[in-house]
Amino acid sequence: MFKHVSRIILLGLLLSLAPFPSKAQEAAWAKLTPPNTEAFPLISTNLNVYDSEGNFVHDLGLENVNIIENQRTIPIEEITELRNGAQFIVAINMGPAYAIKDNAGTTRYEHVQQALSSWIDTYPPDAVDDLSLVTNDGFEGLHYNRAVAWLSRYRSYEPNFDTAIPSLDVLGNAITTVTDPVSLSDMGRGVLLITPLPNQDSLAALPSLESLARQGNVRVNIWVVSSRAYFDSAGAKLLAEFSRNTGGQIFFYSGDEALPQVDPYVDQLRHTYALSYNSRISTGDANTIAAQITTPALYVTSEAIEFALGVQPPNPIFVAPPLEIIRTEQASAENQSLESVQFAPNKQLIEILIEFPDNYSRSLKRTTLYVDGEIAAENIAEPFDQFSWLLEDFINSGSHLIQVEAEDELGLSGVSIEHMVDIAVQNAPFSVINVIKQNWPFMVGIGGTLAIVALFLALVIAGKIQPRTTGRLIWRRKNQPPKELQTEKVEPAPAEQSIPQETRPTRERLSNWMNRLSWPAKHQDIPEEDAYLEILIKQNGSEQFERIPISQSELTFGADPTLATIEFRDSSLEALHARIIKEENGRFIIFDEGSIAGTWVNYLPVDENGSRLSHGDNIHLGRISLRFCYTNLSKIPKPKVTLQES
Repeated sequence: MFKHVSRIILLGLLLSLAPFPSKAQEAAWAKLTPPNTEAFPLISTNLNVYDSEGNFVHDLGLENVNIIENQRTIPIEEITELRNGAQFIVAINMGPAYAIKDNAGTTRYEHVQQALSSWIDTYPPDAVDDLSLVTNDGFEGLHYNRAVAWLSRYRSYEPNFDTAIPSLDVLGNAITTVTDPVSLSDMGRGVLLITPLPNQDSLAALPSLESLARQGNVRVNIWVVSSRAYFDSAGAKLLAEFSRNTGGQIFFYSGDEALPQVDPYVDQLRHTYALSYNSRISTGDANTIAAQITTPALYVTSEAIEFALGVQPPNPIFVAPPLEIIRTEQASAENQSLESVQFAPNKQLIEILIEFPDNYSRSLKRTTLYVDGEIAAENIAEPFDQFSWLLEDFINSGSHLIQVEAEDELGLSGVSIEHMVDIAVQNAPFSVINVIKQNWPFMVGIGGTLAIVALFLALVIAGKIQPRTTGRLIWRRKNQPPKELQTEKVEPAPAEQSIPQETRPTRERLSNWMNRLSWPAKHQDIPEEDAYLEILIKQNGSEQFERIPISQSELTFGADPTLATIEFRDSSLEALHARIIKEENGRFIIFDEGSIAGTWVNYLPVDENGSRLSHGDNIHLGRISLRFCYTNLSKIPKPKVTLQES
C-alpha cells in the first residue's frame, strides 16, 4: 500500500516537471526603432507590432497608429508594411549535455541537428535573409544570403562534447554579429541560442547582454538543453526573463520533446512597418516618442524612445539692403496743382535670405518687415523672401531702422539685425515752364492783374489820367483842357508861364525803386574735401574704384553703422575697427581700435600711437584694401633728388 502511494506521488511530481514551451510575451507588444530626423520636421521610424502569441500583426493603416511625442498625440502621415528579410543567427553553446542519448540511442545534439536541417530544407524560396552561425568553440559561418550555403557550412561542424566548455560568450558574439550592417538596413534581427543551462558565473552576464540586445533591437529565442529537473531552477527563470525582455521565446528540451520549428522565429523578423509623421518639436531638449496601436482586437503602446534634436529658430538675413533711398518731387499729370505734388519712388524692394542654423529646412508661416519698430509689410504666403516697402508717407528726409522677423511652421521665430536706411527727399529743380504748367490759372490771374496795373501806371505817367481833389480819376484827351475850364478861357499869368514845371524822368524813378530791392546772398559752398580714399574692388579681372571723401576732422570705419562713420559689410572687420584723425597742420593719422585682423599701412601694422598717412599709402582694414590720396596736389611731397659725386 505504501509503495503504491509513493508511486502515485512520484508520478505526480514527474507530470509537474513535464516539458513545456514558455512564450516570452503574455500580452501584445510593439517596438519602435530610433527615429530618423534628417528630413525634420518630417520624422520617420520603423514599427514592429506583435500579438500575445508573438505573431507579427499585419495590415495596419493610418487610423490604427498614432505617435505620442513628448506626451502629445500626433497622427501619422504615412505607413507602409515592408518585407525586407531578416538577419538571423544560430548560436550553439556546446557542452556535455548534448551527448545524452534517448531510448533509441540518438543524442540530444542529433535531434537539434535534425531540427535545423529540416528548417533549411523547407526554407521559403522567395526569402531574402542574412544567415549566420557561431559556436562557443570558434566555429562560425557569417552572412550567407542563401540557406543551402548556410546548411552546408553547418553540416561541416563536428563538435566535441567532452572538451566543450559552455559559456554565454557565444551569445555576446551572436548579438554583435547580427547587428553588422547589411545591404538592407531595415532587416529585423534575431538570435536562436541553443545552450545547456549556464552556471551562475555565466548568468551574471545576462543583464549586460540584455542591454546590448535591446539597444540593437535583437530578439533572442532560447532552446535550453537540460534535464527536466532544472526546468524550474533559478537559472532557467533568468533565461526566460531575458528572452521575454528581448521579445523572444524560450523552450526547454530534455531530449524527449519535439523541438519547435525555426522558421516562425525568422518570419516574425521579415516584416516591419515604415511610418512617418510631422513633428511638433520646438526645443533642443531631450525628446521622447512612442507608438500607440489600436485595432478591434489590440490596444498596445510601445516603449518610449529618447532622442535629442537641436531645433533652433530661423535666421532671416538682409540681401544687399539699401543704404540710401532718394525720393524726388514730381507733379501729377492728371491734376497739375500744388496739391498733386508727389515723390518717387513710391516703394522699395527688400529681399532677405532665410537660413536654418539647425540645418533642418522647413516651411515658413510668416515673414514681417518692421520700420522703426512698426509693421511695414508682411507675408503670409509665398514668396516669403521679398517685401514691397511703401514709401508714400516718407515726405521728409531722415534715417530709419528696418528689421525682419521670420516664423516657421513650428511656431519658432527669429529676427535679423537692425539696418539703418537714409531716406533723402529732394524737391524738384526750379523751372519756369513747370511752374507755369502747375500754376497756370493762378499765373493767368496774376498776369492779367499786373497788365492792368502797368497800363494804369503808364496812363498816369503819360498824364492821360489825373487825380481829382476828391480822389477820383478823370480821363483827359490829348490837348483838351479840363471840363470846368472849357466855358471860360483864362490865360495864365506871365509869371506862371515863366516857371517851368519840374518833371522827373521815368527811368530815374524806376531806378530808385530798383535800388530799394535787396538781392539774396550767394549760397554758402560745401566744405571742400582735404583728401579721399579709393576702395579697390576686384570684379571680372578689372579694377574699379569707389571714392570716399575726407572732409571731416575724424572718420571711423567698422561693421556696425551705429559706431562707424563708414560701414563695411565684411566679417574681418570689428564693429569699430579703425579711425582717421586730421591734425591741425592738415596731415592725417590712422589708428587701430584694437581689432583682431588689425590695421595695416603699406603692409606694416599700425602701432598704438597711430601711423601718419602720406599720399598713395595702401591701407588694409582686415580684407578691405584702401588707398589714401590728397585732393590738394600741393600737399603731395615732391621727390627729392640728391646728386651723387662720381
